[in-house]
Amino acid sequence: MGIGRCVVGLLLAAVLAALAGCYEYHVAVVVTENLSGQRTTTLETEKTPTPETLFLLGVDGESWVETVFVGHEGDETRRYRREQSVVDDELWAETGGTVLRADPAGAFRLATEVGLEETKELGNKRLVYRETLSWNGLREEVAAVVAVDYAAFLRREFPALPDSLVHEFRGAMATTILLNWTELTASASDRDPRTKLPSRVTEVLSERLRRAEVDEELSRNLLKKTTKWKFLDELEVALPGLKSSLRSAIILTVTMPGPIVDGNADKVAGNVASFRVELSSTLAGPVVLEVVCQP
Repeated sequence: MGIGRCVVGLLLAAVLAALAGCYEYHVAVVVTENLSGQRTTTLETEKTPTPETLFLLGVDGESWVETVFVGHEGDETRRYRREQSVVDDELWAETGGTVLRADPAGAFRLATEVGLEETKELGNKRLVYRETLSWNGLREEVAAVVAVDYAAFLRREFPALPDSLVHEFRGAMATTILLNWTELTASASDRDPRTKLPSRVTEVLSERLRRAEVDEELSRNLLKKTTKWKFLDELEVALPGLKSSLRSAIILTVTMPGPIVDGNADKVAGNVASFRVELSSTLAGPVVLEVVCQP
C-alpha cells in the first residue's frame, strides 16, 4: 500500500470524524397529476454572508431571494429561498444543477440531477421521481491540494531530503487519491486516525526511505513528523467552505400525485416521502434518492 493511500485515508477520516449538522437545505418538491410542479429550496443561516455562505448558495446565486429577519436583541437570521416552477414532465431535469460550489469559478461542486418518468409494472402505471447527488471535480481538487502541501511540508521540514523522493511521495499522493477515492471515502469514517493509520504510514515511509538509502536520523525524524502533519489546515485554506459543506445536510420532501408504493425514502406518509442526506455520505460516490408512486 502506498504512502498516498495511507495519508489520504487519514485525511478523510479526520474530516469526517467530527461531522455534525451545520447547515440544512430544505428542498420541497411537489409533482401534480399533469406532471407539472414546483421545487423550492430554502437555507437559513445566522451568519452574515461570507465566502463560506456563498459557497453554500451555489454558482447561480442570482436565483436566490434573500430575506433578513431581525430578532429582539438585534441578531439577524438570513433566509435564502429559490423557487423553480415546472410546466411539464420534460422540464424537471432543468431544476437540477449545482447545490454547492467551492469558489467563484466553480472548480468543483456538488450537483443534483433530477428526473421524472412514467413506467409500467404488471400493467400498472408508475411514476418515478429521482434525484442523484454527486460531486464533480472534488477528488481532483483534493488530490492536487494535498499532494502539493505534502511536498511543501517535506521540503520545509527536511531540506536535505532528495528532490527525487519528494517528487515520488507527491506523485504517489495524487495518484492514490484519484485511483482509490471511493474506497478511501467509504471506509474513512470507520477508522481511528490517531491509532491505526499513522503506524501504517510510517511503515510505508520507512520502506521507501530504506530503498532510497536516506540517513537513518533523517528517516526517524521524517517518520515522526509525518504523523503530526497538519494537512487539514492547507486543505481548508485552499478549498474554503468544504468542511462546512461536509457538515451540512439536505432534507428533501417529495409530494407525489398518488400513494407511494416504492423507493428508498427515510419516511413515507401517504403520498409524501422524506429524505435526510448528510452531505458527507456523498463523498464516496453518487447518492440516488427515488420515489415511486401509483397515480
